[in-house]
Amino acid sequence: MSPLRAIFLSVSRLPPALMLVIIIGLAIAATILVSSADGTTYNQGREQIVSNVVTGPHKKAVYARSYIPSGSRIENKQIEVRDTNDLELWDDAKLDTTGVVGSTSKHAIPANNQICQIDIATE
Repeated sequence: MSPLRAIFLSVSRLPPALMLVIIIGLAIAATILVSSADGTTYNQGREQIVSNVVTGPHKKAVYARSYIPSGSRIENKQIEVRDTNDLELWDDAKLDTTGVVGSTSKHAIPANNQICQIDIATE
């Protein structure tokens, strides 16, 4: 008789309640092993994402220091350059003041708002 057949015969003679307890125990053990291995990977990835959000890559963007009315010329005293997180940076945000100072605003720009290409009227 092969050893594997002997194991299966001995297992088949166990009471059903004991078999159920063994199966549930093995399922719990497998779940804990997989969860702990997957949990460390998840936590490492989460920590990396949080660190990038909090202290991650920054770029400079142009912000309106005060309210800029529609159709007015944008002056140097109305804008400022600030560090901005990559996640908060708009796609068409102005990164320096060269194209902003002296241009005309297309519409009203609220204070503390990023100045984007769409905010500036083309001349």
